[in-house]
Amino acid sequence: MSTRPQDSHAALEDEISLLALASVLLRHRWTVVRASLGLAVLTAVFVAWTPITYTATASFLPQGSGAGGSGIGALAGLAGQFGISVPSSGGGESPEFYAELVKSRVLLSQIAEHSFTLTEEEAKRAPAQSGTLAELLEIGDEDVSPEKRRHDVAQWLAQTALSVGTGRQTGMITVSVTTPWSSLSEALAQQVLDLVNDFNLQTRRSQAAAERAFVEGRLAEARDSLRAAEDRLARFLETNRQWEGSPELSFQRDRLQRQLLTQQQVFTGLTEAYEQARISEVRNTPVITVVERPDRPVVPNPRGRVRKVLLGLILGGVVGVVVAFMRAFSER
Repeated sequence: MSTRPQDSHAALEDEISLLALASVLLRHRWTVVRASLGLAVLTAVFVAWTPITYTATASFLPQGSGAGGSGIGALAGLAGQFGISVPSSGGGESPEFYAELVKSRVLLSQIAEHSFTLTEEEAKRAPAQSGTLAELLEIGDEDVSPEKRRHDVAQWLAQTALSVGTGRQTGMITVSVTTPWSSLSEALAQQVLDLVNDFNLQTRRSQAAAERAFVEGRLAEARDSLRAAEDRLARFLETNRQWEGSPELSFQRDRLQRQLLTQQQVFTGLTEAYEQARISEVRNTPVITVVERPDRPVVPNPRGRVRKVLLGLILGGVVGVVVAFMRAFSER
């Protein structure tokens, strides 16, 4: 079978084009080599000047409302049968809430005001051995207002140092802190756990105080209602000593007895809720479960030197090839 002239001509043109490309690269091979090596060296220098960082990781699980919430919830179910509205504590916040809380301005501002201490070895690479983050990391200008410097530190924490992850299945919140010193990363991660627990604890206490005040008012009303029901039944029994023989009097006595039992149930439930709210108001037990406490990292974070240098070598080669063809085009 003979080859058509058009196919032979196309194959010859392709072969000439490939030979022309190879010829250009061969004539400007040193341009490609110099561009590859130059960009690889620049990448290596950049990686060498990249500061060493350490990352400390901690994880925790938010607890539910605890005993206080179950007591108020039971009371709400009981009192609801009688048309009484009692607020409920709820079942705790979502993991997404805590993820946003960790990076909230309120919490980060408290971290910015806290003082941290480095080890003697780390202090050799720092402006001081102890101080705030603004002093240790030299964030912001010294002549600016304290509010502006706290804002700069909070912004650095949210954008650079802190990262938060949440588990969809487990609900676990993982906090990672990256700083130039291992002891500071560990202390910062622990500070985040403490502040989240304090925020949760103060929120529960405030809620318990509001519940106590509410239940206290309802308890006084229930006490008066119970006393009134007791007085009505006592007057009935004093007036009708032979009520057993009369169906009408027996019916009135049963009705008064039911009203008294109802008021007793409401009063008992409110009394239990009041005592539980008083306990929750002064409770100081942790309200988050720490799954993994932050440990001091002993190995710095990998900087990816080999990968970045190889990437620089490849990009340098691409740049060299482009420059080689531009030179060939200008020579023509």
